[in-house]
Amino acid sequence: MKIMKIGVIGAGTVGITTLSHLLYNAPSDWKIYSIYDTKKPILGVGESSTTLFTTNFSNGTNFNLLNDGYGKRIDATLKLGVNYINWRSHDFMSHLLPGAYAVTFDNLKLKEFAFDRFFKIWGDKFDVIEGECHIRENGEDAVWIDINDTSWYFDYVIDCRGFPKHYTNYTKVVMPTNSAYVINIPRQENFQFAGHTAMKNGWMFTLNIHSRVSFGYLFNDNITDDDEILDEMYKNISPQSDKYRHFTFKSYHAKKFVE
Repeated sequence: MKIMKIGVIGAGTVGITTLSHLLYNAPSDWKIYSIYDTKKPILGVGESSTTLFTTNFSNGTNFNLLNDGYGKRIDATLKLGVNYINWRSHDFMSHLLPGAYAVTFDNLKLKEFAFDRFFKIWGDKFDVIEGECHIRENGEDAVWIDINDTSWYFDYVIDCRGFPKHYTNYTKVVMPTNSAYVINIPRQENFQFAGHTAMKNGWMFTLNIHSRVSFGYLFNDNITDDDEILDEMYKNISPQSDKYRHFTFKSYHAKKFVE
């Protein structure tokens, strides 16, 4: 019987989530490959998870918050809900369902932790190919990928590389936000929720990761200039920091999800 070979391109949060799902659910004789370019940085945003992420990640890596969180390898902390501030006349908390929990984490550390566990738990079922890749041919029975000038075939490939270079195969969606500033403050807190605050020019999230608190302001840079956003952020952050990251993004969905 043929051994199925599945390639997952990208090793950010979505790539790791996909690998975890496949390793746990695929038959034991399938081969799951992580394919990623070491020169391409991980975005480093999106560190607030859902209960589904926590369950899936635990299935694939045996992650346990008591053993692996709170200052350990991925700086994970407990998340029990979302606190909405300034959205209505009264602030309100959206709690997770009883018996379920999510986590916040440092996704720049996620790959190293996950790969270590994948090899220990799944052995030869998991493998890694490093290098710049290009999907050369998508046939009826296989996908051919060039990785560092070497050709590989896979039965299926899942592309988790994030923002595309070209949007020919995607439909752009008009959304009110297209830009974000992120500021990390090194300090330890013990609040167990994500904060979502309605602001004058958009909205701001607050995430409690074990070694820091992460703030992000999402806005529309066609309407509001950067200095106004930063001034508004600094009024809500203590202590202040002049170290920030700026992201711009488009909202889109694929015209065709499966080929």
